[in-house]
Amino acid sequence: MNVCKVACRVAYELIGKHLPVSYHIGGKMASKIRYRMVKGYISSCGSDVNFEHGADVSSTLKIGNHSGVGVNAHVPEHVTIGDNVMMGPYCLIYTRNHKHQITPDVPFRKQGYEEFKPVTIGNNVWIGGGNHFAWRNYCR
Repeated sequence: MNVCKVACRVAYELIGKHLPVSYHIGGKMASKIRYRMVKGYISSCGSDVNFEHGADVSSTLKIGNHSGVGVNAHVPEHVTIGDNVMMGPYCLIYTRNHKHQITPDVPFRKQGYEEFKPVTIGNNVWIGGGNHFAWRNYCR
């Protein structure tokens, strides 16, 4: 990660993430600031993308044009979001899981994690608030 990407990520985590939501006073300006910060550190970012207040966005995100990441949404590594996607608040996307082999001698919490698996959300998708996505999901 180069210095510019690191600076954008740090600025977003310390400042941008805490700016007002887009629909409150000063929200349009806050939305533009967050867009510039996030665009500076993620893999690929289309035009007219809205990253809302509190959104947790991984640097590997690829997001298309005219899409949005909702208030306090969690978008981890290995996620691709298409064009014209609306995401409500508190959406969670999971790209890996705990290992869960049933063995009496190894508790679940000590079994570790599975490998990351990508999640792709296609074009023109509306994800209502509070939805959870696990890997293997592909929304169109």
